[in-house]
Amino acid sequence: MSTSTNAAVTSFTLRDALPFPKWVDQVTLAANTAETYTVPTNAHYIHITTPSAIHARISGTAVTAVADKIDGSGSFLISSEWKGSIPGGTSLSLISTGTPTVTIAAYP
Repeated sequence: MSTSTNAAVTSFTLRDALPFPKWVDQVTLAANTAETYTVPTNAHYIHITTPSAIHARISGTAVTAVADKIDGSGSFLISSEWKGSIPGGTSLSLISTGTPTVTIAAYP
């Protein structure tokens, strides 16, 4: 995946309102199959939206919960959206029991 840097986009803090994204990727998941998405290298923040629930994990393969996981190895549930700081180049594992198209906006 190629990335671009746009000098016209100024930096901001997460508490500020996000500007309309200039970099948007869409990932359509297959049911019950983890897929890896790599955050663009120049990104500092991402905004994930999904029409149905997904699970995400940055330090391993995402799984949907079928039993208790109380050792820190669970996946994070995103029911509709998540936005936050994440280093560029981070691999993000995504999974869902359905087939949603996940939209990921990246910000420098």
